[in-house]
Amino acid sequence: MNDKIGPQAFADFEREVHRRFLEAERDIIADEMARFDTDADAVIIDGKVHRRVLRQKQTYESTAGEVVVERTLYKDRTDTEGRCVSPTELSLGIVGGFRTQRTARRALWVVTQMTPQKGAELFGRAAKLTPSKSSLQRVAECGGGGVCRPAECPQVDRPRAKVTSER
Repeated sequence: MNDKIGPQAFADFEREVHRRFLEAERDIIADEMARFDTDADAVIIDGKVHRRVLRQKQTYESTAGEVVVERTLYKDRTDTEGRCVSPTELSLGIVGGFRTQRTARRALWVVTQMTPQKGAELFGRAAKLTPSKSSLQRVAECGGGGVCRPAECPQVDRPRAKVTSER
């Protein structure tokens, strides 16, 4: 990668190797997440028919950083107040609409150990992840009030909806 020698040259080399592996890891994670998309006219989620609304890209936060995945959104048309749902997110247990389970667990652990501001700094320095202070604050408050412990978080490891394509 570089013919320079010395401590700074080696630090640059390490940084570049890490960057390349994270890039490959993000690509692999995005491909695997995309496998969980259901692209059909309708799906059955928890026994209710949901019709296709649109297909669009969504950015998710993984342990390797942000990944962009195209997924399909569906809605129960009998529920006028209902929101669109993504079978991909339901199948993978996406937390808060954008975090993978593993990333959510890490974020929960960090905010139980330090302030959201310090947590955001730690993720930026150690993992090159970019959660905002406010997104980490929401993780801290996910239990409805105080700090949510990883084992008690209502969004981590919640039961998954059963998703099947309508025939």
